[in-house]
Amino acid sequence: MKKAKKKSHLLTSESKSTRHAVTPGRHIAQVDIDRKSDLALFKRHFFVLNARMKLYRESAGDVFAISIPVFTRSDIRRSSNHGNHWHVEVISSQGLNKAERIALQAALGSDRKRELLSLCRYFAGSRYPTLFFEERKCKSS
Repeated sequence: MKKAKKKSHLLTSESKSTRHAVTPGRHIAQVDIDRKSDLALFKRHFFVLNARMKLYRESAGDVFAISIPVFTRSDIRRSSNHGNHWHVEVISSQGLNKAERIALQAALGSDRKRELLSLCRYFAGSRYPTLFFEERKCKSS
């Protein structure tokens, strides 16, 4: 008798889909880039974000009992849509709440409609207001 497979908690609509949903961890913002001009915008805004946060950290010193986050990013990779579509994960040294994540994604040039819908899902109380759909990794035999 075959063992029953455990059901996964993927958020796909079809069990045989080649894509699956990836929800962000507490420290992750998912930036969905749909055009080359938005990719350039992401790079500029990511630079500004880090430069400004560095200034704030330096000016705060030990005077204030606040911690200012540091942001890093994953490699920029093609999304499952191919063409001029990319995904980037921005990693914060501090946890992000859902609203902060959506605001950061929008400010960094993520797909505007995606972020608007994420905001709507956030206001509606969605457990996962933001996520990526990624290609499944093929298992080699």
